[in-house]
Amino acid sequence: GDVKIKADIGTRTLNCTVRDVLYVPGLLTNLFSVKKVAERGMEVIFGQEGARITKDGEVKCTAKQNGRLYELDVKVVRGSAMVGESESKLSLWHRRYGHIGNTGLMKLIRNEMVEGLDVGKNAKPEKEICECCMKGKQARLPFEEATKPRSSRPLELIHSDVCGPFNPASWNGKKMFVSFIDDYTHFAAVYILEAKSEVLDAFRKYAAMATAHFGTKIARLRSDNGREYINTEFKKYCDDAGIVMEPTVPYTPEQNGKSERFNRTVMERARAMMEDAEIYWYMWSEAVLAAVHVINRSPTAALRDAKTPYEMWFGRKPNVSKLRVFGSKAYTHIPKEKRSKLSAKSHVCVLVGYGMNGYRLWDPVKKQVIVARDVKVEEKVMHKQVYTDD
Repeated sequence: GDVKIKADIGTRTLNCTVRDVLYVPGLLTNLFSVKKVAERGMEVIFGQEGARITKDGEVKCTAKQNGRLYELDVKVVRGSAMVGESESKLSLWHRRYGHIGNTGLMKLIRNEMVEGLDVGKNAKPEKEICECCMKGKQARLPFEEATKPRSSRPLELIHSDVCGPFNPASWNGKKMFVSFIDDYTHFAAVYILEAKSEVLDAFRKYAAMATAHFGTKIARLRSDNGREYINTEFKKYCDDAGIVMEPTVPYTPEQNGKSERFNRTVMERARAMMEDAEIYWYMWSEAVLAAVHVINRSPTAALRDAKTPYEMWFGRKPNVSKLRVFGSKAYTHIPKEKRSKLSAKSHVCVLVGYGMNGYRLWDPVKKQVIVARDVKVEEKVMHKQVYTDD
């Protein structure tokens, strides 16, 4: 971006703009490139008392010698600095939100669709291309238009589809996931499975949760013609529960396009997050769950109202202040009862998602995922910089 500065030249103060400044969050000192200045037709003259930057014989800026370095006689204008700060916050929230697109992120901000998303008033869309997004995202299926009719109430129609199997299996031996998307609210739930034979158990859990939440039963279930859905046991459960099964017509997968689009989006976001963290592929199940968590708190073109699926489902705006970058270094507190007086008070883990009452963390010692409430997250340090496990 551009940064405005005030340059002190003798008794004069000159207002200047430094173009194409690179913002580096971890850099504690501002650096000024002599080479870049020369490329733009200016001269830098060094002497015993300091240095001068000139253009066409006119002094534009001066610098004092401090040890082996030269310090420019300038001050950064605060308003300009805040623009850079907003841009850095946008980049951070892009990553916290599982590499959400610029359009979606700006819609969240401008329409105030969530609470706890603080990026400042000067926030503008990022111009730089995110390499992790490019690597993780594929050509998209056509988006569902907001004008397309949808159900008139929650649980009137549920879309479902299985994604997988994946190779390798997840850290705990799972190989696929099944999604359930409510047509009215667009709120989604995902269950990680070891085999397709577990789809019915997952649907039972989902139906119990959804029915308890709304106090009404699921009316219809739309899926493909896979054997995990079209079997005697599944049909009996739906008949007993009063649920009408709507399998798609063979060779017309677009009839179940909502669930296929959703699964595609989940995998794109999960891949981008894993690429960012450079975390092992067997953590795909955690990346999938984390992706669904943020997608439910993101805008969707299928909803006419400026509401997220979360708000449509729960009736209130989501608070996203606890979102953190997937794969960040995390310190979990070790209770007094579980440590000696000389042992460490915290344990280093990697943040891989969100639980009901805390963060989901990968414990490199126990080789398993734990849920902890007392956690400090260091987002500038990713999994690849924390450790290398087998």
